[in-house]
Amino acid sequence: MPQIEYQWKLNAELKNSDIILLNISQKDVLNMDTSGLTKLLTSLTINDEMIKKSESKLSVFIDGYNHDSREIYEIPEVRNWTKKVFGEFKYWGYFLDMREEFLQFTGIRFFVLCMCDFEIVATNEDNTTKYVEYDISQSVEILEQLFKWLNEFTDKYNISIEVNMRKSEELTFAFTDHLNKTL
Repeated sequence: MPQIEYQWKLNAELKNSDIILLNISQKDVLNMDTSGLTKLLTSLTINDEMIKKSESKLSVFIDGYNHDSREIYEIPEVRNWTKKVFGEFKYWGYFLDMREEFLQFTGIRFFVLCMCDFEIVATNEDNTTKYVEYDISQSVEILEQLFKWLNEFTDKYNISIEVNMRKSEELTFAFTDHLNKTL
């Protein structure tokens, strides 16, 4: 009974939140543990109301690497964990927050940088900005997969074509707007 009550309370909190910030611990990354994340993400699809209220609310943060001089996408265990979790929950294109201020390191660009081969081609004078080139063909494969999963999701949960088109545009923007920006 306490577990059911906890789930009801969690679901109510998720429905009423403007944003869902998911903080992944370094321990989970090192242990390749995605169970907490997949459990939360599964609860986002528990019913039609939860699905509707959770659209574009999710941001994922990786914690425990604050003192590491590397960018989060440069850390091998983070890259491995991200590759694992990306395929375990397929509906990122619907749930991730696509606002510009969240795209860089908590949203879809985080996944792209962690999943694609990349090279740091330059840094600014004080090493605070890195210029990164990554494999565009891998990025296109990720985008195509996200579109496929978005179509599957909208079909499965009877979500309108208008929402599908809006989410597709957001994904396209997230992938293309930053191509000439620094990361």
